[in-house]
Amino acid sequence: MKHIHSVKALLIMSGLFLLLAGCDRMNDIQEKYASQEERVYLAKPQPLRYSPGVGRVKLVWSNGTDSRIDNTVIFWNDRNDSIVKPVSTATAAEHEDSIIVEGLPEGSLTFEFKNKNSRGESSLVTTLPVTVWGPNFVGRELTPRRIDSYIYSFQTSVFSIDLSTCMPNDHVAYSHLKYTDNSGNERVVKVDRGVDHVTLDDFPEASELFLTSTFFLDSGIDSLYSDAVSVKSPEAIHSSGELVDVGNGFSSKYYNRDGALYEWLENGAFNIWTVSDGKFTLSQTTDEIASRSIYREFFHYAADRFIGVTIDNSNLNMFRWVSSDSPYVSLVAGGFGGKFKFDYFIPVNGYFLSLNSIAGGSLLYWPVRNDGSWPSSIGTNRSSSFHYPLFTVWQKEALVVADNDGFLWLIPLSASGVLGTPRNIGQGWNKFSSLLLVGDYMMAMDSDGVFHQYHFDLDHYWIVD
Repeated sequence: MKHIHSVKALLIMSGLFLLLAGCDRMNDIQEKYASQEERVYLAKPQPLRYSPGVGRVKLVWSNGTDSRIDNTVIFWNDRNDSIVKPVSTATAAEHEDSIIVEGLPEGSLTFEFKNKNSRGESSLVTTLPVTVWGPNFVGRELTPRRIDSYIYSFQTSVFSIDLSTCMPNDHVAYSHLKYTDNSGNERVVKVDRGVDHVTLDDFPEASELFLTSTFFLDSGIDSLYSDAVSVKSPEAIHSSGELVDVGNGFSSKYYNRDGALYEWLENGAFNIWTVSDGKFTLSQTTDEIASRSIYREFFHYAADRFIGVTIDNSNLNMFRWVSSDSPYVSLVAGGFGGKFKFDYFIPVNGYFLSLNSIAGGSLLYWPVRNDGSWPSSIGTNRSSSFHYPLFTVWQKEALVVADNDGFLWLIPLSASGVLGTPRNIGQGWNKFSSLLLVGDYMMAMDSDGVFHQYHFDLDHYWIVD
C-alpha cells in the first residue's frame, strides 16, 4: 500500500514538470511573434477582362482605392516571364489599369497579378485565364467567304464572281479580291459583307484571282485575315477538233458506257469502241442485241443495266448486259414504265432525265432502281425551259450543253438531278449536230455525220474554229 502511494506521487510530479515546460515553450513563441511588426497587405489587383489579339493580349484590371500601390507585376509562363506596369494614378478614387502583352504563343495562358510598392509591401496574387489568337485560329474558329461560282467572258474580258453569303455572327467585316489586269496593273477590290456578286473588268484569260476575308471580333484588338483562296480564269483553246473515223454517221445511235463508245447499228447489233491515248479502236461487234424496229432508244443506264424504249406505246424495259465473246441481254423488268413519249433521254447516275422538246420543253427527273422498280417520287420537274439543242453528260455529275448561239455551258447536277448555275466554257459549238462525252473525250458530230474529237476538260475555254 505504501508502494502504491509512492507511484502516484511520482506521476503527479512528472505531470507538473511537463506542464511547466510546455508553458515555457508557448511563452517563447508568443515573444517571437510579438517582437515582429504586423504584416500589411496591399489591395489585390482585380482582373476585369481581356481582349485577345494575334500573338498578344490586352489585360484590364482594377486596383481599387489603395493609393499605396506603386506598380502591378504580371507573371505568365510559370512565372518565367513577367512585366511591370507602374500605377499611373495614385488617388483615393477607384480606377482601371491596362497593358498589352506582346510576343505570346497561340493558345491558352494564365496570367498572375500582384501589386507592390517601394516599401516592400505586396498583395496576394490573383489570376486571369486568357486565349491568344494565332495562325490556326481563323481556320479552326472562323469561316471565310468562298467563291461559289464564276463566269468568264472572252468577248469582254469580264470575270463575274459569286461569293458565298455572309451569315450572322460569322465576324466577316469585308473581303478583298486581287488580280493583275491586262495592262499588268495590280487591282484590289474591297467587297462589303452584304455584296455577293462582283464583276471584274479588264481581267486576262488564264489569270489567277485571289480572295481573302477580313474578320473583326468585338472582343478582340486585332483584325484577322484568312489565307487566300484562288480561282483561275480559263485559257482559250482554239480548235476544230481531230477528225476520227468512228461510227457510221447518222444511221447509228451512240451512247457512253463507262468510258467506252457503244454504237447501236441499224441491224440492232452494237459496235463497241474503246479509247486509249486518244485513239478509238473497234474492240467488238455483237450480234443483234435490240431490234431497231422494236426500240427507238436503247441506252446504258448503270453498271450492267440498259433501258430500252419501245416504239409502240413508249414502254420502258430494263435489261442486263451479259458480256462474253457473244454478248447478249436478258430482261430484268418488262414494261416498268409506259407512255414515255419524250424526245430525248439523258442517263446520269442512278437516274435519267427526259426532255419532251428541245424548244424550251420541261426536263424531268426519273430515278429507277436496278431491278426496274421506282421510288416514291418520280417525274419531278427540273426545268421548264431547257432550251439547249445539244447536250451530253460530264463524268456523271454535270451537263455540258450548247445553246442556239453556239455558246457551251457547264451545268452542275446534284445527286437528285437538280440543276446548278450554268458556267460558260466555250463558243462556236452550233456547227455540230450532236455531242457525246466518252471519258475525257468530247465527240462532236458535224452535219456530214463525221466525229470531231476533243481531249476535253473544264479548265479551258473551248472555241471551235
